[in-house]
Amino acid sequence: MTNVSITLVSVLREPLPNLLRFITWHRRQGVSAFRFYFDDPADPAIAALVDVADVVCVPCTAAFWESLGLATDERFTKRQCAALTHGYRQVTEGWVAVCDGDEFFHVEVGGLAPVLSGVAPEVAAVRFEPAEVIQTDAADGMMRFRTPMPRKAIDRIYGAAGLLVRRNMGLVGHRQGKSITRARQEVGAIRQHWAQDAAGNMLPEVVLDRTAGAYLLHFFDRGYESWRAKLAWRIGSWGFASAIREHLAPLHLALQGGADEAAEDTLRAEYRALHHFDAAKIADLDKIGCLYQLPETEFSKIDPDLAGLLGA
Repeated sequence: MTNVSITLVSVLREPLPNLLRFITWHRRQGVSAFRFYFDDPADPAIAALVDVADVVCVPCTAAFWESLGLATDERFTKRQCAALTHGYRQVTEGWVAVCDGDEFFHVEVGGLAPVLSGVAPEVAAVRFEPAEVIQTDAADGMMRFRTPMPRKAIDRIYGAAGLLVRRNMGLVGHRQGKSITRARQEVGAIRQHWAQDAAGNMLPEVVLDRTAGAYLLHFFDRGYESWRAKLAWRIGSWGFASAIREHLAPLHLALQGGADEAAEDTLRAEYRALHHFDAAKIADLDKIGCLYQLPETEFSKIDPDLAGLLGA
């Protein structure tokens, strides 16, 4: 593998098994160091990872936020960007990848290093477009993802729900993807999706897509119960595009007063319309070139030196 230093910076809150799979995946993609910022400074993962040589854990205490000129009750996205920017500035060589705990940088052949080593010196950043996980009833051991779709195909894929996902090119989560930026650039801020200079302009970048065999695999949805648990946060923040937020908000409000079987059934149907693909929809997705597949086993691997932490 080409010798390229890659540090991954993330602000996260993930169950330890998920976090260990996240580390394992990115090590195998060529990441050599991790800087994790824990919004919960008492997260048990901090103690579990203390002796892992390639991981630095930063508990985001009130004192930490104060050192960045922020209070603990600032909106999360503002604190997130501040922490990502802090993390970027601690890295003095190579490249800095930024993503969330439910996102996986992926290059089909050779991992990240060959891609980054081939970038022209005047290019400051490389952005990976998203491939967003979908749910299916198939029991064939494959994980399936949708990639950004041509506008004219969205209604054919989604029917009436197409209006809700048109802005994000057929995705429910973000369509922008995430960037990997050269270290030691004149950066004003690291935003969720890319780096900016002091004037707020994006740094010079190239955008990779499936023709390069490169993806940001986004596990925006991990099943109905997980999606349902995050609904309030996503409606109240930038977790959903405005059309989806406005569509789901009345249902969410109806469920605040207690059990409402009809509202719950309707919400589940809305979830399926957005996230569940039957065989016919999968075939349609494949026809328009917006289906990506990988074996589920690729996402269950935990490196041997990390596996023991699960029993700690």
